[in-house]
Amino acid sequence: MTAMEPLSWKARGVAVGLCLSVFVALTLPALRDGEGLDSSILLSYLPVPLVVAGALVLRRALGWRSFVRETFLVAGLKFGASATLLVLYWALVPPAPREAAVASQGRARSDLATVADPAVPVVDISLSDGRMAPSTVRLKPGEAVRLRSLDGRLHTFHVVDGRGETLFNVPVLASGATRTVSPRRLPATARCEVHPEERAQILSVPVE
Repeated sequence: MTAMEPLSWKARGVAVGLCLSVFVALTLPALRDGEGLDSSILLSYLPVPLVVAGALVLRRALGWRSFVRETFLVAGLKFGASATLLVLYWALVPPAPREAAVASQGRARSDLATVADPAVPVVDISLSDGRMAPSTVRLKPGEAVRLRSLDGRLHTFHVVDGRGETLFNVPVLASGATRTVSPRRLPATARCEVHPEERAQILSVPVE
């Protein structure tokens, strides 16, 4: 067996399974708490080269070319599997109540509030067919944003502030159920991680 010979599909499947177990262990708490999802996903890729190297050593096929090729292949397979798991989670598991998320963290977060009071005034943003509408919203003090998917597809609403820091990243379910959020730091930019062309600007209306 030469160093150029790739891993078998069975070995690749085992490698992807091991990496997915790390992915689930890291991202499940982030999904429950609504914080740190992006960093958890990135960290879940760290075991990929180690797992691939170990598998190649066991098969006596370790070499730079085979290592690089198999690492990229396993990482790609892991990406597809983990993305599928995330879509299924967001489609099947309802969002946790805000109070439960805060209690599980033991502290309050100021960047996001899920608004339940129907008296809170809202500005609607719809996500559909590659666009957020309207693409620019202006919030008055005390107003919130109500999100809804209109095309029967899962979207996300990832909001970053002017410094590029993530304020929150929440799913917008394919069922069309609404989700109301209130970013506490403005101006901010929103984008969908599933459909990157969907973007919106969230601005504040100056208090006179």
